[in-house]
Amino acid sequence: MEIVDGILWYLDSDSGSLIVKGNGTYMNSPCNLDQDQKKKVQSIEIGKGVYSIATRGFDGCDNVQSLTISDSVEVIGACSFTFLKAKNLTIPNSVKIINSSAFYACECEELTIGESVEIIDDYAFTMCSKVKSLVIPNSVKKLGDFSFNGTESLETLVIGNSLKEINWAAFAFSGVKNIDFGDSVEIIGQATFSDCKRLSSLSFPKSVKTIATCAFSGCDSLQYVTIPKTVTLVGEGAFRSCPKLTGVKVEEGSKNYVSVNDVLIDIAQNELIHYPIPRNKIFYTVPDNVVRIGSHAFEGNTYLTNVILPSNVTSLGYSSFAECHSLQAILIPASVTSIESSAFYNCYHLESVAYLGLKNPGEENFIFSGCGYLYGICVPDDYASSSFCGVKVLLPLARCNLH
Repeated sequence: MEIVDGILWYLDSDSGSLIVKGNGTYMNSPCNLDQDQKKKVQSIEIGKGVYSIATRGFDGCDNVQSLTISDSVEVIGACSFTFLKAKNLTIPNSVKIINSSAFYACECEELTIGESVEIIDDYAFTMCSKVKSLVIPNSVKKLGDFSFNGTESLETLVIGNSLKEINWAAFAFSGVKNIDFGDSVEIIGQATFSDCKRLSSLSFPKSVKTIATCAFSGCDSLQYVTIPKTVTLVGEGAFRSCPKLTGVKVEEGSKNYVSVNDVLIDIAQNELIHYPIPRNKIFYTVPDNVVRIGSHAFEGNTYLTNVILPSNVTSLGYSSFAECHSLQAILIPASVTSIESSAFYNCYHLESVAYLGLKNPGEENFIFSGCGYLYGICVPDDYASSSFCGVKVLLPLARCNLH
């Protein structure tokens, strides 16, 4: 038995039970057991009178099978219960803040979060790979970056009605199948649900305004998406590399986006944002009004062999045609003045590229990286540069076979 800063610590070496008690005190220092003692801890009981759990409070107690937290605790410190092996974890209603990495790589299967929690910080439950269902209570106002990243057994997610923003990669690489967004979420952050391989459909609430960059990228099972009319921003690559997504619809009345034959385009039809992968079409003609092909717009499409660009398009975004493995030829009009990095990355069947302009539209060397069949770029006789987007072999237009 030991008292540190008003906190009583008692370890029963025979049972491996660690009891912590206080008298209206905050735990300012982590558990001071030596490494051998920490390995013997099988259960932890945070008793009445302890208001907070210190940063790294129980770091190194990696064999804990049971954790009980009393309803006096208000703050759970960063990295306090990493690698916890308890199958059931209940955060009491008294807790308001769960700090970063508090339960990193916890093995709990059943997780209950108390109804007073306001902040779940970055990495709080990252790699908790056995959690099957999750309810974010109505009290939660902040859900930090990577907070539930890697929860690969998670199937059902319910989000409470106070959360306005789901932060960066919060549920990336989770196993979630069904999401109830509640009615207050306004921002779905960058890569929030990326690589959720079992997510097959989405139903967004009317509150959503932003679907950020790569928010649902790599969702292999995603088939149906309708963008609510309230959405003012769909970030680049929000639905990139979703091989089963047949199209992106837009709710009638949107002032920002339109769906043209299931292709997502901004309302002015100046930027093509997303072209669905499983359309089984080998040719596609980009609408005449389009001046920009958005980043990741065609990425991962394995069907297209040829894309016809309009004569007034000016820019091809980052990875706009990356991994289009069947793409064989493309004519880039003279209007194009900017081609961004990796635009044609790993288009390994691309054989013919012709550019009608006179000035090099890009200096990035990786624009055609991985295009093993591409020998050179066909350009006009009076082309003014010595290379084209990092490709130094230049050929006359007459040599180009655009099928």
